[in-house]
Parts: sequence; C-alpha cells; structure tokens
Amino acid sequence: MNHYVWDVTYVDAPIFRYDGTDTYYYTSDANMNVTALVDASTGLVVERYHYDPYGRVEFLVSVR
Repeated sequence: MNHYVWDVTYVDAPIFRYDGTDTYYYTSDANMNVTALVDASTGLVVERYHYDPYGRVEFLVSVR
C-alpha cells in the first residue's frame, strides 16, 4: 500500500511517496507540475515527466 504526503501550500501537490520499503520524492516546476520522481535512498531519478501544451504527460525516463 502506498502512503503519500501532500504539500500544504498547493492542493494536489505531492511531496513524497512511501510504499512500505522504498521512499520516493517528487520534484515540481513553478506551475506545480510534477517533473520527476527521485529515489530517496540513492538520489537517482526514477521517472521524469514532460507536459505538452495541452497538459498531457510524457514519460521521458523510466528505470524501474
């Protein structure tokens, strides 16, 4: 089961996710769009996200 912690300054802005064994941090841009998912134990980017002009997400890197 995943547990999420959300930012108090903006609705729907995740800070990190804990799935029982691993912790992942979210990074975001100035528009509060999630731009990457970072493994807390290694500091490596697990997934990177890019948004097109219509708001559709594109996954750029996935090493999981």
